[in-house]
Amino acid sequence: MTSKLRLAFASVCCVALVGCKPIREVINNTLNAGTVEGVSQCIEMSAREILSEETIKINCIARFNKDVSPSTAQNVTGNAGPRSQSGSDFFSGTMTNKTEGHVITEVVVVVEFRKVGETEGKRFQAVISGWFEPNGNPVDFRSKDVEDAPAAWDVSKYCEDEAGDDCWGWYIQSVKGLKL
Repeated sequence: MTSKLRLAFASVCCVALVGCKPIREVINNTLNAGTVEGVSQCIEMSAREILSEETIKINCIARFNKDVSPSTAQNVTGNAGPRSQSGSDFFSGTMTNKTEGHVITEVVVVVEFRKVGETEGKRFQAVISGWFEPNGNPVDFRSKDVEDAPAAWDVSKYCEDEAGDDCWGWYIQSVKGLKL
């Protein structure tokens, strides 16, 4: 009889703890870190009366996204270039997520400007935040503004070889995402 009583008491305690929001959040953070499911549950548990849905979504994505492996990151590609508009300098273009099990949420791109005869130029980071689903379809993006961009930010040409004019190039430095 005491074993049945203990089992019943343990069951009641588990149900009570799982129903408690702070305990549910700890369980979600532990079991669903780096996953779309973790973001979904985070959104579900968030206070909608205080914050907008968009703010809640951004916060939950930031809490749950993780660096993806280099083998996964190599499946994120794009066509882009430096742009200027209304006094803002940024990096924009299209990005394609060719992974098979990740939503990409953040890409850090390094843009390098070289002057004729230089082997290394000045580097700038461009952070691209978004929701790039693993369907292989290109998605337009615009990075956050780039600080201290060079005067010729949007008029230089892409570096195709070592000779010629001033030019720019870019590469993906890091990728964050969520497992499906």
